[in-house]
Amino acid sequence: MAVKGSCEHVTLEELAALPTPSATATWHPVPHSRVMDMVLKTLDMMRFKVNVMDLAVAREGGQFFGTLDLATDITDGVTLAVGVRNSVDQSFAVSFCCGERVMVCSNLSFGSDITICKKHTAKVEDTFHGEVIKACMALRQYVSVSQVRIKRLQQLLVSELEADSLILRSFEKGLVGARMLQPLINEWRKPSYPEFEARNRWSLVNSYTHVMKERFQAVPFQAAAETQAFQQFLAV
Repeated sequence: MAVKGSCEHVTLEELAALPTPSATATWHPVPHSRVMDMVLKTLDMMRFKVNVMDLAVAREGGQFFGTLDLATDITDGVTLAVGVRNSVDQSFAVSFCCGERVMVCSNLSFGSDITICKKHTAKVEDTFHGEVIKACMALRQYVSVSQVRIKRLQQLLVSELEADSLILRSFEKGLVGARMLQPLINEWRKPSYPEFEARNRWSLVNSYTHVMKERFQAVPFQAAAETQAFQQFLAV
């Protein structure tokens, strides 16, 4: 297993070997591998091909995070991705969401159109699986919505003065932390990739997700929620 940040990256086989505590009267943990199996089988049933899987656990296997890049294009250089998480230490509910992977730089961001979050109750497996099926049925619609959103962000041109204002306001709103502020400014002013030299809000989104890479590796779903909020702020 390779360790990176506060997460330990694992294979499907290693995930399946992790122990799951016994249920209590009010709490019914679901094995991490069972959660992944439900998601993978549902994606396959809906004919979504998985190109890349990144699976990680934290807290000695008590928490699980997974991102799956799908072979479904949203727009040029941007593919569909889904995120999965689960816990067997009562730290959070089993969850599923969808988003985008920008392939030129491997930036990842999640939208908020499709998000599932289910507590570990007696019927959690049935309810979660049912919601994942509904979510996967809606993924193609999500692609259409994302295409419109990304195109709009690409069309919203940003002057240097406006960019400074947006970054400062995002800091004031708590969307950008103090440690991230200067790296974000640097990345915006001198993009690491020529594809994001265009002065528009889509480039600003990618500046943000670029400096968030390590955070995505350390706390994936928290970082996903933060990128959702930042994108929503820019899309207004």
